[in-house]
Amino acid sequence: MQLSGKDKFDSVRVKMVDQKPTLQSTDILVYLVPSHPSGLLGTRFGREEKADNQYGRAAWNAAETEFGAEVYVRHLTDQPWDIAKFVWHEVLHVKTKEENEMHKRGGLAGDIEFGYQGSWLTDQNIKDMAAYMGKKRPMWTGGFDLKIKTGPITLD
Repeated sequence: MQLSGKDKFDSVRVKMVDQKPTLQSTDILVYLVPSHPSGLLGTRFGREEKADNQYGRAAWNAAETEFGAEVYVRHLTDQPWDIAKFVWHEVLHVKTKEENEMHKRGGLAGDIEFGYQGSWLTDQNIKDMAAYMGKKRPMWTGGFDLKIKTGPITLD
C-alpha cells in the first residue's frame, strides 16, 4: 500500500505470499487457513478461542504491539467473493481495534454470514475503512514459522 498525505492513499495492493513477508507499519497480513481448528492464532493473544468463529478472527495483545487476523476458507473455496468479504471484515477489525462492537456498523462490518445477501459493502463501510487505513498495526508474522502442512485446501 502506498500512502500519500495524511492517512490518504493512492492505491491498495493485495498479494498472496507463501513466505514470511517484510511488512510496513500500515500493512495488514491475513492468514487464509482451512478451518477454525487449524487456525494459527489460537490463544496467542491471550484471548479465549471461541467455537463460533466459523469464518474468521482478528486479535491483538493487551499492549497493542502485535495484531493477527485469519480467515477460515474450507467452506468458501468455490466462493472467492465471500473469501474477499471475510478478509475485508477482519482487516477492519484490526484497523479499528474493535471487537464485536464493530458489527453494529452493518454491511461488511456487520456480523456477516456466508452467502447472506445483506453482507454487502456500504458507503459507510468505505468511509470507515478510509478513516483507519493509515493506522499502524504491527502484524504477527509468526504463522510462517510454524511447522504446518501446506498445499491446496481440500474439502475432506
